[in-house]
Amino acid sequence: MTRLLLVAFLILLTGLAWVAVAYASLGSSWGQQLGHHALLGARAQPWAVAVPLFVAAWVVMSAAMMLPTVWPVLDRFAHAAGTQPPRAFFLMMALFIGGYLAVWGTFGLAAFAGDLVLHWLVETLEPLDRVTPFIGGGVLLLAGAYQFSPLKEACLSQCQSPIGFLVRYWRPGLPGALSLGLRHGLFCLGCCWALMLLMFGVGVTNLAWMLGLALIFYIEKVIVRGVALSRAFGVLFLAGAVAMFLATVPSPLSL
Repeated sequence: MTRLLLVAFLILLTGLAWVAVAYASLGSSWGQQLGHHALLGARAQPWAVAVPLFVAAWVVMSAAMMLPTVWPVLDRFAHAAGTQPPRAFFLMMALFIGGYLAVWGTFGLAAFAGDLVLHWLVETLEPLDRVTPFIGGGVLLLAGAYQFSPLKEACLSQCQSPIGFLVRYWRPGLPGALSLGLRHGLFCLGCCWALMLLMFGVGVTNLAWMLGLALIFYIEKVIVRGVALSRAFGVLFLAGAVAMFLATVPSPLSL
């Protein structure tokens, strides 16, 4: 019974996260406030407001995109912890999910700071509209190249093997649940961070990209074992980067 309630809770949490990101993406005032210029421009919110607002939005977006991929591990974890009293059981599940999302929230904060530094450098050196295609192409190039990296493969193997992950890293009690959530979040981050950076290139409230990336994450981590499909996605992203770079080359007719 407790596992059925956990499934219902996870579906509800994921659904609410998708409703929130869809609302923010489809022209709401909240969505407009999450853009780079709204957060950091001349009329931006104070830092004490802008940073927590962005991190909260990033955590909600991460929950929408990533929680479905966590279900196989969480299901095995729930099975292993099923002998606990209901209160302890749900607290362990909450600590696991909280630790997992804390990793993505921390990454979002670091990426936000990096985005701030990048825009400051770009605006200092060149007009933004002249280098935007290079930024977008560079992020695509990084995402595509990382699909072939040994670190991606190692982290993906942990995400694709929930039983092996739990056997290797299981710790009893509430501290163990939090530790598992943090550790699995780190493996997931190691697997997907470069692709998640694409959200900074296309806009953190771009619903179409969120749906596309969420599908890629789910296919990579849950449906298809191995790295072959992951590398196929890498080829597509590299091709997109090349196309963006070629688009910046002036046509001979325009010279």
